[in-house]
Amino acid sequence: MKSVIFAGILFPSFAFASANLNNHLSFGVGTQYGGLLGIKYSNTYGADTFYIGGGLADNLDEEYGITLGWERSLNPKHSLGLLIRTKELDWEHYIYKNSNLLSASPNNQPSSGIKFKGRYESYIAGSYTYFFNRYDEASLLGGISLGKSYLKTNKDGSFRDGTELKLHFGYQF
Repeated sequence: MKSVIFAGILFPSFAFASANLNNHLSFGVGTQYGGLLGIKYSNTYGADTFYIGGGLADNLDEEYGITLGWERSLNPKHSLGLLIRTKELDWEHYIYKNSNLLSASPNNQPSSGIKFKGRYESYIAGSYTYFFNRYDEASLLGGISLGKSYLKTNKDGSFRDGTELKLHFGYQF
């Protein structure tokens, strides 16, 4: 019985040992790297690449973003894919009673406004990546993503959304 359990535990590792897996670490800027500046770990199996990226989200404060993604290589230099990025936000805005517009918070809270904070933002997008060498080799890369962003605030648990176009550039080792 122990040998059956041992073989069952090793079976997945035998299956992946014969697979053609390529692991890459890359550094860069943009959505695939968590937002502004970060790292990305990718695993390529055939023409499919799955990755996770993380780093500074939008500025040099304490906002961090995480990206999960998948890409399918069209040929050795071009890939199309999908990605999801989320980040925690730390900013304050005011909604004025007579306006639906948001404005940046001043130093003093206005008496006619309601203060609220951003909680998190999610971004779901399609992406295109160009590799200067091949997608499965060390290479400079660059690309674009187009998708929908969602922002959750603490004001009545409300959501805001919008369409965004983002760029990414990096070097894959």
